[in-house]
Amino acid sequence: MTSTVLFAVFAAYLVGFIFYFLSFELRDKSFYKPAKAIVFLSILAHFTLLLLLFLKNHQFSVLSLAEYINVVSFFMILISFVIEWRTKTRFLLLFSLPIVMIFCFLAALLSRQERVGMIIHE
Repeated sequence: MTSTVLFAVFAAYLVGFIFYFLSFELRDKSFYKPAKAIVFLSILAHFTLLLLLFLKNHQFSVLSLAEYINVVSFFMILISFVIEWRTKTRFLLLFSLPIVMIFCFLAALLSRQERVGMIIHE
């Protein structure tokens, strides 16, 4: 799991959060649709990252703390997105996205630290 891809997923979630926040604060619906689209694309990128991790290991195993945090954050945002979509509520993701962003950032930092640790031990 590369830290640059995790940082890119974090950045995409951050942009989606900014659009959600602008839509909420300005009460402007023109920011809501792009926010939802950006978060959906971020979820797809996050899923692709997990799928590539699965294909790399040929099994679904969470071997490190960074991978565990990554999987937990994915399911957190996926559940929030589905609940918001099914119940037609707005701005549920406004409250769950900051937690997911923190988890993605921590996973990126931890994966970078693990990669540096592997280089040092070799």
